[in-house]
Amino acid sequence: MAKKRAKQATDSPILQKVQFKQLKILLNDDADIPSYYVNYAEITQGMHEFSLYVAKVPGRLSAETLATVQETNELRVDPLLQIVFPPTLLPGLLRALTLQKDSYESMHGEIRDPSSVQPPVGQLLS
Repeated sequence: MAKKRAKQATDSPILQKVQFKQLKILLNDDADIPSYYVNYAEITQGMHEFSLYVAKVPGRLSAETLATVQETNELRVDPLLQIVFPPTLLPGLLRALTLQKDSYESMHGEIRDPSSVQPPVGQLLS
């Protein structure tokens, strides 16, 4: 007796007639797009998404905030934006960031990683 095979989505007569092509998505230039200067980012992941949180760490702190930072060694900053995206976007995003980094470094020199050297708190905030 012949075995029945499971019906697949591609077995649909409609889908068999459609030819799939690679879709190129282009972003429109728009002067009204919100723009944020950020100098700090954190990334987290859940089961179905990655989240990128970005913030602007201030260059100057109030005397009160500076005292708290010196006491606790922590600076609390509100995120400006959270970007949530699916894992399928990550490989292309990493490739694009790597290409942009390599292009930047070929024109301007190597980007130093500030997280590899931690300056004392007083130097960091003054």
